[in-house]
Amino acid sequence: MEIEKTLGKKNESIAEKIIARFEEELVTQNEEYISVENELDMLNENMVWVDWVGKFTKDLDVSTKTFESKKTLLKGLIDKIIVHSELGLNRDEEEVQIGHSFDIKFKIDIVNDKLTWNNKSDKSKGYSLQNGKKSYKTGYVHEVTARAGRVWSKKK
Repeated sequence: MEIEKTLGKKNESIAEKIIARFEEELVTQNEEYISVENELDMLNENMVWVDWVGKFTKDLDVSTKTFESKKTLLKGLIDKIIVHSELGLNRDEEEVQIGHSFDIKFKIDIVNDKLTWNNKSDKSKGYSLQNGKKSYKTGYVHEVTARAGRVWSKKK
């Protein structure tokens, strides 16, 4: 268009309008390209989560029967657990530790995340995942016990 305008083959005002329209279309296409890239990034993140869930949801009851499989499952989900002491007053009105609370930090945003169907009556139209949070704080936990030591059996 620029060349035709310069050579006089196209009317200058018409050529300017066509060039402006091409520039608008270029901006629109670029915005759509960025939007699709962002959508693909989001889908990729969701696929990592879906792949991970798929790995562990098949026969979850069966696959978490051993200590090692439970450990693998938790390592895939949890980044760290912070244990806090909970203090309170005893019978003598002295401040003592009365329990614990936990701050669980997950590797991915799964606390209160949601799956929303695009059309509930036609699930083939897909769904979207709404991210949750990576942190969960428990309230006061009075008893935290771990079984250890010798297992006693009744004498015969």
